[in-house]
Amino acid sequence: LTDHCQTYIQDIWHGHIPPGSRMIVTLPDDVASTGNPWDAYALVISPTMHAPDDDSWHQDLVYNIMWLLLVQLERWNKASDAENRLKIQMVLMTGLGT
Repeated sequence: LTDHCQTYIQDIWHGHIPPGSRMIVTLPDDVASTGNPWDAYALVISPTMHAPDDDSWHQDLVYNIMWLLLVQLERWNKASDAENRLKIQMVLMTGLGT
C-alpha cells in the first residue's frame, strides 16, 4: 500500500505533497473493498505538516484541512459518474494535526 501511494505522489506531485494539499488515491484491488475491514476503495493523502511539530500556532490548520478534504470529496463524487468510479459516501479518518 505504501508503494502504491508513493507511486501516485511521484507521478502527480513529483515526490512531495506539500502540507495542506490532498489527493484521493484509489486502492489496489488486493486491499480494496472486501480486502479490508472497512470496505474502503480509496485513501486520502492529506499531510498537515512536513514533520511532527506543535501546530498550536496555526489555529485554523485543522479547520482548513478538513474544509479542503470536504471540497475534494465533493469534486470526486461529482466526477464519479463520468469517470466510472464509486462515489465516496463514508469517511474513516485519524486525527488531524496530531
